[in-house]
Amino acid sequence: MTLQEIGDSVGCTRERVRQLLMCYEGTTKIHSFLTRQQMANLLGCTEHRLIRLEKNNKVKPIRSGAYFYYPIASAGELANLVKRFCLCCGAELCKYQQKYCAKCGQDYRRNSYPFRSGESKIRFYFSQLRWRKRNPEKWREIANRANSRYRLKQKLLAQIEK
Repeated sequence: MTLQEIGDSVGCTRERVRQLLMCYEGTTKIHSFLTRQQMANLLGCTEHRLIRLEKNNKVKPIRSGAYFYYPIASAGELANLVKRFCLCCGAELCKYQQKYCAKCGQDYRRNSYPFRSGESKIRFYFSQLRWRKRNPEKWREIANRANSRYRLKQKLLAQIEK
């Protein structure tokens, strides 16, 4: 894309795009950028988690108006930063914790589907089926949203591999 095309898509002038690229990238060569939402989907985290990393000065996105852009090249570095926070509450994890902090891990084990009894799993499954029959529109909406997120993630991963 040219500077003008980028400026038109984000709503600023090509000179402002050039200034941002010089400031953050050190060159006017156009790299592929992702929005905050696209980066969060790619990393499998929330936008809130990326905002928290920005506030802690661990990540510096390029800001253009109300939008924040991340270079695709920084996705690997961001993935390492994102892995070190609890998936539930966002607290920092210690060296030996994988996904959840101690408190959230206990809650997860207590309430998680894999730890239910066989009878409880069957009741849960049939309650889901009853809900789907009562709310077919909502169910289709949820399924379509999940499919679109999956397709977007696959598309972004294919872009990065190129």
